Amino acid sequence: QRVVRWQCVLVYKGKAVMADVLVEDYLHSLTVSTGFAKLKANFLSHHAETWHKFYYVLYGTQVPGAKFAGPGLAVYANNKYLEGNDLCLDCIPLHKKCKVVLYERNCFARVKNAYHFGLVVPGKDTIVLETTTDQARLDWFLKIMKLGCVDGGHVNAKKIKSKSVKEGYLCKIGKQEKTSGFQGGWRIRFFVLALNPTRLDYFKTSYDATKNNTKRTVLLDDSVVVYAMQDRYLGYDYTFCIDLGNNNSRRLVVSAHDEADMMAWIAEIQKMKAYEPTLSRAATEKQKRHAQSEQEHKVEQDRAVQHKRQAKYFKKQMEALEEERLKQKLDDEKMFEQIEQEKNNITIERRSIQQHRSTFRSDCHKIADELVEQRKRKAELLEQKELLLGYLDKAQSAYNKEEEAHSVVMDVCQQIVADDEDLMERENNLFQREQAVTVREQENRLKDLAVDEFTGVMKDAL
Repeated sequence: QRVVRWQCVLVYKGKAVMADVLVEDYLHSLTVSTGFAKLKANFLSHHAETWHKFYYVLYGTQVPGAKFAGPGLAVYANNKYLEGNDLCLDCIPLHKKCKVVLYERNCFARVKNAYHFGLVVPGKDTIVLETTTDQARLDWFLKIMKLGCVDGGHVNAKKIKSKSVKEGYLCKIGKQEKTSGFQGGWRIRFFVLALNPTRLDYFKTSYDATKNNTKRTVLLDDSVVVYAMQDRYLGYDYTFCIDLGNNNSRRLVVSAHDEADMMAWIAEIQKMKAYEPTLSRAATEKQKRHAQSEQEHKVEQDRAVQHKRQAKYFKKQMEALEEERLKQKLDDEKMFEQIEQEKNNITIERRSIQQHRSTFRSDCHKIADELVEQRKRKAELLEQKELLLGYLDKAQSAYNKEEEAHSVVMDVCQQIVADDEDLMERENNLFQREQAVTVREQENRLKDLAVDEFTGVMKDAL
């Protein structure tokens, strides 16, 4: 099979391609349960969407290495399948019983550069494929249809809320807008624009919308301002901002699929702001009671928060006072211990002073005796000093004589060194003269050799 495969290889614009390859590209894929009923049920759950990126190749005649005969769609891990190293992960046969389905927006939780079509093959799970452009999706759809597959039509997204004005998936920036950045800042959320009251709810997925697990609700009153952003914002195009007014701490920045989707959302939100619903008296009273209860609940919450803050403050104050009291107690105990220790030290010092007095008296008697003996020694030392001074005068005269002799010797040595330097200069002069004589002798020899050669040449010429 590999030999036959390599015989079918052609070269087009410097790139090796298979002869029966109709189209090939990297696509994101999603495998869902078989059948349209289960497929629509899976649309509601974001947790069922596990997208994978593979390299898909559409063969027009035969898939290399497939167990079936005829056209098919091969799945590879990357685009190096021509080298023969990567095995085919899956082969999908394409015949008359296969259906090709085009999915509209909001069928899946994908917003940016996401255009979906699916293959419904009997006996296999439905495969949903995602392209980055609508033209690429149309190209894949037409080429698969040429192989004999049946057109399965369009699948529209099911409306989650029956009374909603508009709903769909949008990308939303995180809570900390300034520190979100390109990675991790944008989140895909399911938005619902509803009436009574006019509000914009968003959920984590469309499945959460069916369960009313609202992430946040934005009431659309006169203080709300909606406008489209001019430039590319944090890596995304088609972004618009919902400014929630001065009473709110942050704004809501979302990004749509394209410009038309963005303008449609902005127009619907502007209409919702101008919408004034006509309610019955019972509904009006109910709405007033609901608003009053919410206000009372908010006041109660504020009071509870205030009480908690005050309790926390008083608790901190009591803890600080208790700590200060314990610290004062410890300081007093340390002070009493220091006083007792000082008393003990004073008694010890008194005893030591009395001992020092007795020892001092005995030491004074000993010192008096030692002074008498030192006076005697001093007299003896004075006599010895007079004798040593006579000896020093004699030694000084002898030293002076030796110094005079040493100076004479140093003068003689200096004279000898000067004579040696003169002799060295004479020897250097003689050596330079000998070198000059040797150079002249060599030059004379060379001249004699040149004369001999010249005379020989002349003799030969004559």
